[in-house]
Amino acid sequence: MKIIIVMLFLLSSLSVAYAQEATVTMSMTEYEMTKSKTDSLLLILSNNQVEIDSLNTSLREQNSVIKRLRGQLKDLSSLYQGNDSLILTLKDSLSIQANEIARLKVEVASLDMVRLRYANGRLQLPYNQEKINEAIELFNGISDENLKNECSEILSWLRQYNFYLREVKDLIQSLQSDTRRENKFDFDAWRSYALKSINQNGYVKDSHGHYFTIIFLDEIISIAKNRLTKATKPTVDFSDLIDRLQL
Repeated sequence: MKIIIVMLFLLSSLSVAYAQEATVTMSMTEYEMTKSKTDSLLLILSNNQVEIDSLNTSLREQNSVIKRLRGQLKDLSSLYQGNDSLILTLKDSLSIQANEIARLKVEVASLDMVRLRYANGRLQLPYNQEKINEAIELFNGISDENLKNECSEILSWLRQYNFYLREVKDLIQSLQSDTRRENKFDFDAWRSYALKSINQNGYVKDSHGHYFTIIFLDEIISIAKNRLTKATKPTVDFSDLIDRLQL
C-alpha cells in the first residue's frame, strides 16, 4: 500500500507540474527555430499511437485483474482461514499488479504532457490551419481529464486562433493605411488613436488576465505598441507585422 500511495502522490504532483510548465515564453526567433522540431514531434506522436493504445488496453486489463484477484482474496480468506501462505501469495500478486498499473499510468501521463506541450506550442507559432487541427486532435487525445480541464484554455485559443488573427490583422492594416501616420502635424493624434485602438482590440481585452494566450499575437501586439510608444516622428511602419499575420 505504501508503494501505491507514493505513486499516486507522484501522479498528482505531475498533473500540477504539467499545468505550470505548459506555457514557455520564448523570443520569436526561438519560436521559428523550434518550428521544425514541433512539426517532427507530431510524427513521433503518430508513430507512438499504437503504443499509447496498447498502454490504455493494458491498463484496463490490469484493473480487471486487480478486481478479480481482490474478489478471490476475499473468498479465499473466508474459505481458508488457516492458509496464510496462500493469502500472502495473493497479496503479493496484488502488490505487483498495483505497481505495474502505477508504472503504466506514469507512462500515459508522460505522453499526455507531450500532447499538451505540442498543442500549446502551436499558439507560439504563425497560424497554420492544418497544424492547428492536428494540435486540437492531440489535445483532445489527452487521457488525464483533470489535466485537460486545467488547461482547457489552450483548446479554446486554438479554436479561435483564426478569428483573432484576422481581427488583429485588420486592426494593424487599418493603422498602416491611416494617412495621419505619415503626417507630422497629425502624427501625435494618430499615435494616441492607434494605442487606444490596440488596447480596445477584442483579442487584447479577451486575453487579459488569462494564464494561456495566443503568444504569437501577443508578440505582434507588443511590437506594435512598443514602436508607437518610442516613435518621436512619423516613422512608424507595420508592414513587416502585416506580412507575419498572413494566413
